[in-house]
Amino acid sequence: MANENKFHIGFWNYNRAGTKPAEQYVNEWKELGMNTALSSVFDPSVSEPQDLFAELDEAEKRGIAIIVYDYRTHWTSLMRGGEKAFRGGVEAARRDFGKYKAVFGFHIGDEPKKEDIPFVVSAARIVKEIMPDKFLFMNFLPYLGEANFADTVGVSGRDYHTLAAQTVADGSLSVMCYDCYSQCTVINPERGLNMYFKNLNLFAQAAKEAGVPLWTSLLSVGHWHYRVPTEDDLRWQLSTAAAHGVKGIMWYYVYGGDGESSYRSAPVDENGYKTPTFDALARQNRAFMKHYGDRFANAELIKVEHSGISYGGTPAFSSDEFVKSASSLTGTPLIVSRFAVRGGGYAVVVVNLSRDMPTCVTLTLGDKFSVSDEPTEFWLAQGQLKWIDLKD
Repeated sequence: MANENKFHIGFWNYNRAGTKPAEQYVNEWKELGMNTALSSVFDPSVSEPQDLFAELDEAEKRGIAIIVYDYRTHWTSLMRGGEKAFRGGVEAARRDFGKYKAVFGFHIGDEPKKEDIPFVVSAARIVKEIMPDKFLFMNFLPYLGEANFADTVGVSGRDYHTLAAQTVADGSLSVMCYDCYSQCTVINPERGLNMYFKNLNLFAQAAKEAGVPLWTSLLSVGHWHYRVPTEDDLRWQLSTAAAHGVKGIMWYYVYGGDGESSYRSAPVDENGYKTPTFDALARQNRAFMKHYGDRFANAELIKVEHSGISYGGTPAFSSDEFVKSASSLTGTPLIVSRFAVRGGGYAVVVVNLSRDMPTCVTLTLGDKFSVSDEPTEFWLAQGQLKWIDLKD
């Protein structure tokens, strides 16, 4: 599979194919620090294949990996039209777009409910049969503690990881991806934080059981009861997800709003203007990829703990062979993760869990490890992470 050792940062795209000038459009993705994107939406009832060609060419020039959003590979097309028509549509999608170097995958669908799961699995199997070399992307609903959750997805929140893992494995999907935006709710924000980390832990377990990388969809647009994310929020989301073992981020979303709904301050607004969110998201994506993208792509999470306050069922910090102690000068809670580095060695990752308060962190490493050129006392901004390579 292409791009296995790459940390992916992309976004959800709902623009119809052919409605944006390709060069300017894809340049915006590059400015934002994206190395992955959902293509514009190809709907064969209103679009022609050439509507996407220029977009794919421009993405190839800029090294951006494209997951094609083509209704012909979506499980709903199988549900509505049956297997024969679906197979024909997938074959047509392969002929139209499969030859492009920028295309490394296809979108299978989003947020399936219990009645959708058999179609998800069948659709993914057919796409994999016809395009065995392509990445298959599908996104799950979050579990937010709803009383009727089992009615919606068919299992309780406690058993959701098993359903997700089985769906991914049965369909040969390439990653475990889900969305959760409760970290930015203005209604009971502490509960929102708990649910954010509960989902990180739930889907990390599901990804491990399915044997695939973990991805997540994070918030870059205010809507409903979710505030417009600040730059500290954007940094915090990237850092916390990576420290919990995530290998790919899909930002929700870049192009937004119709001027009437509650969606507001997307990176590019409904009139095509760049908002302050655009610059903030570009800075944080680029900074993360510059300093940490390759490191996280080439390391595997050993364990993650929270110090001070444990959110979402994450284990509380305890001393081990890697880290004896971790303290925060201003009392902010921390994430302390341990990673095994591909090719040998280990690393400790520390994140300031506050979005309001900077802090100075003091670490005491285990007796068998030392660090070179890396202080074990350092300041972290709100939501900032620190990667520390360990030496025997």
